[in-house]
Amino acid sequence: MKKVLATVSLLIVLLSAQSQDNKKITVIKGIRTTVTPKLSRWKPDFTDPVLLIKTRDEKGLIFARDLQPLTFKDYGSVHTGEDPVLQKSSATSPSNNSVLPSRPATSSTAFMRERGEVGLNFDGIGFANVSPGDPTMAVGPNHIIQMVNGQNGSSFIRIFNKASGTQVFESFMDQLPGSSYNGAGDCIAWYDQFTDRYVMSEFGDSSKTGTAVNSLIMAVSQTNDPLGSWYVYEFSDASFFPDYPKYGNWTNAWFGMTRDFINSYAGNSIWAFDKAKMIAGDPTATVQRIRFSDADNKYNSMCPVSAIGSTPPPAGSPGLFLYYNDDNFTASPTDRDSL
Repeated sequence: MKKVLATVSLLIVLLSAQSQDNKKITVIKGIRTTVTPKLSRWKPDFTDPVLLIKTRDEKGLIFARDLQPLTFKDYGSVHTGEDPVLQKSSATSPSNNSVLPSRPATSSTAFMRERGEVGLNFDGIGFANVSPGDPTMAVGPNHIIQMVNGQNGSSFIRIFNKASGTQVFESFMDQLPGSSYNGAGDCIAWYDQFTDRYVMSEFGDSSKTGTAVNSLIMAVSQTNDPLGSWYVYEFSDASFFPDYPKYGNWTNAWFGMTRDFINSYAGNSIWAFDKAKMIAGDPTATVQRIRFSDADNKYNSMCPVSAIGSTPPPAGSPGLFLYYNDDNFTASPTDRDSL
């Protein structure tokens, strides 16, 4: 936003309760498509003909090219004059201008942790000549998972030993043994510190409905070892394309957001995945979904909040979602720039 954040408010949504906006809650039953063998004992076949099926190229997602783009109308701003939060100087006050001590000749582990210095540096996955690359990374106790959109469109996975930087596994996500879909990317990976599990996701076509990209695919590690077995789930609604998925790591659920397209933009859905069942590999896992829409498309920026650190949110805390209002792009004369 160009203008001052005049007010700050927080949109709090608990999907298991009645929505204040009287939005309809849709429950989608997931499909546990496979329980993989231990990845340490499995080798992908990179000559598999399925990998020749391209869902993405240097121009972007092939499926989405016929969709009408999202547009905004500029109504002008109620604010006049100079932006009051414009930073005019790079100078800092003496109280905030502290100087870090010089680095010792032999850097200790404690010093590196305290100052956040790089202790290990190694190359990750390179650009695969598709657009966009969507790099994402999950860091757990002993491993790092990196994902990018691969050259055929599906997410490409590499797993590294955290201590040495050694690569210990690589595959396309839709190659995971027992998977039954063609991946289309928009990958996200994260480590859930509250359950000691890894999660990898992308969207793709559905094993039930065919070539339309209408499914969210989520793989959940059985343990904190990503070289072990994984539960792979598919959550599909054939009525729309769930674009740009983003996820929030929380205690009672994994919360998600998608920008929904039905030929054109239809609004943003927020999702609550039953992570307790997914961690257990339960085939009856479900997701609850609510869609928010507005004539000015103001929910387009919505994103879930992730809890970080080892201390969980207070018991019963609802999932948090944020979006921003820019008064240039809302018709109401009372709207203000806000979160």
